Amino acid sequence: MSITLSVVIPTYNRVFYLTKVLKGLEQQSLDKSCFEIIIVDNKSTDNTKEVVLGYSTSIENLIYIYEPKQGLNYARNTGLCQARGEYIAYLDDDAVPYEHWAKKIIEVFASVKPQPGVVGGPTVPVWVGEKPTWLIPKFEPAISMINYGGESRFLQGREFLVGANMAFLKTALVSIGGFIDGLDRIGDKLLSGGDTAAIESVKKLNLGVYYHPDIAVDHYVSANRLTHKWFIKRYYWGGYSEALMWYKLSKPNYRLRLKKIGFYLYGFIRNPAHLAYPFYTPANPQKFWFKCIVHARIGYLYSLFNHIAKN
Repeated sequence: MSITLSVVIPTYNRVFYLTKVLKGLEQQSLDKSCFEIIIVDNKSTDNTKEVVLGYSTSIENLIYIYEPKQGLNYARNTGLCQARGEYIAYLDDDAVPYEHWAKKIIEVFASVKPQPGVVGGPTVPVWVGEKPTWLIPKFEPAISMINYGGESRFLQGREFLVGANMAFLKTALVSIGGFIDGLDRIGDKLLSGGDTAAIESVKKLNLGVYYHPDIAVDHYVSANRLTHKWFIKRYYWGGYSEALMWYKLSKPNYRLRLKKIGFYLYGFIRNPAHLAYPFYTPANPQKFWFKCIVHARIGYLYSLFNHIAKN
């Protein structure tokens, strides 16, 4: 059989979780000759290469690539260039697919009409450590948690898929030029938005985004992400990335850039009490969530100045 699905897994120093992902792919119900697995090692310093090559005898169509230029989107695009499948799926290196994950991706692309440009499904958290009591549902998008229930359907409005578990019609992804360089994780820096930007660009091709509950993964949430400090950092970089994505996708003129900066500055001028939130950590989960939102707005504004006002 020919390769129908290419599974691309960018990885950086997470060999412990990567082995779980590879075992999940070993157990897929889809005929192993129908899909390939492309591991893109994004300059890891652990024993990623040795571990991956150790699976080459037990996993059919396993490809290891070393990408020395750090950045999640560089690695994603490297995988895209090597992919032979009609469809290309991306997994995080800590996201373990369910048994019918690969099979359902192909089925959805082949059977749903009109054909979607992007498909995906639930990311189910696996807590490495105890889940904090303050981690209310509003925080879930920050750790790539989504679940729209047991009904398969096209997503609408502000509903979204996450980069930990998404698959593209390869021709659509090639048509938009792949992922925007520099708009996602680079080493340990919490830039984000590369997945969102790619999905939004595919939608502009009049292709829908489809959710299926069987395209599911277990997503490990490491203990170092379950702290106030990490969430504050995550929201700050989320705001920073959102402004950068707006600039790269919209290519606004100078007047629109200044207007956007003025809008965000006015928000702080009108509500100066918000500036007190960065200096204390409230015990109430709702108030802590708002503290994170304030940090996101600060990150957004700083990004506007850093990447927009000076250009």
